[in-house]
Amino acid sequence: MCYRRRKTQEIIEELQLNDGCLKEIKDFLYSLEYLDGVRSGHIQPEDMVLMLSLNGAQLYAHKVSDCWIYIWIIFDIDPEF
Repeated sequence: MCYRRRKTQEIIEELQLNDGCLKEIKDFLYSLEYLDGVRSGHIQPEDMVLMLSLNGAQLYAHKVSDCWIYIWIIFDIDPEF
């Protein structure tokens, strides 16, 4: 559960070494929104960061039916596991 904290520190160090530039943006942890949240203190090292993604579709053209799928993404767990 320390992946996000460790990765955030690596990203901040890379930004400091490269005049605020990143070589590549790999995932959400590299985003400006996330990094601004960390810098402003809204996201603390001990916080858990979750993302919810939703998508829906109507199954039949002339029926009142739909299907929704959702996924929770926990950014504190290493994606290699």
